[in-house]
Amino acid sequence: MENTVGGRVKWLRTTKGISQKGMANILGIDKANYGRYEKNIFAFKHEMLVTLAKYFDVTTDFILGLEDYAGNKINISIDNTQ
Repeated sequence: MENTVGGRVKWLRTTKGISQKGMANILGIDKANYGRYEKNIFAFKHEMLVTLAKYFDVTTDFILGLEDYAGNKINISIDNTQ
């Protein structure tokens, strides 16, 4: 699984056997645009992330790459000293 938002969503979608067209319908968007979200050309809107998390029964943190399935937090270092 590619550790990007689009990669995680693609992994969830294919694991459930859903086509890109099916996911586009669930999100209410065009199939061509949906593909751009999976390729990380477009960024998922907050509302879309919530819809995806509910649909796949995962957390938005998982989709964003901040958490794995076991619920273990991934350590992220943020430098705010700029």
